Amino acid sequence: MSARGSRKGSAGGASGGGGKKKVATYADFSRMNQASSAAAGIIDVLRAELATLEGDIKADRAGCREYEIQLERLAVEREEALERLEKNRTWAAKFDKEIGPFERKYETLTIDIKDLYNNAADQHLKGIELLIREFEYHPQFKRQGDKFTAVPFRPKRA
Repeated sequence: MSARGSRKGSAGGASGGGGKKKVATYADFSRMNQASSAAAGIIDVLRAELATLEGDIKADRAGCREYEIQLERLAVEREEALERLEKNRTWAAKFDKEIGPFERKYETLTIDIKDLYNNAADQHLKGIELLIREFEYHPQFKRQGDKFTAVPFRPKRA
């Protein structure tokens, strides 16, 4: 028997089974070495990913704070806009109450002035007809010897 197979170690004797103790071979050692190297590589990769994720989390927290600041600004702007809206509504109601009647009166006066102007234009036309009939006035041209020296004028119709 070989030296490996005949030896009983304390680990084999402790089991109480009287079985043979298994000794690691070079192939076993090589496989364990590969497995531990792979595990170490995985751990290194996971540590790098963890560092990257922690950096991302830190950046996200900073970004969240920027959004919070922007939200605070927007909330202030919203409050200011609501205050301006309320002031404008109050002003518009006051305008309608106090200025509205004057505005309606202005519209009525504009219509009345148009009627007065049209009446004046009609009266002017009657006056020109009277000048033609009574004084031989010709509105298009002035003849030599005419005693009347007015310039023709015809108001526009509104």
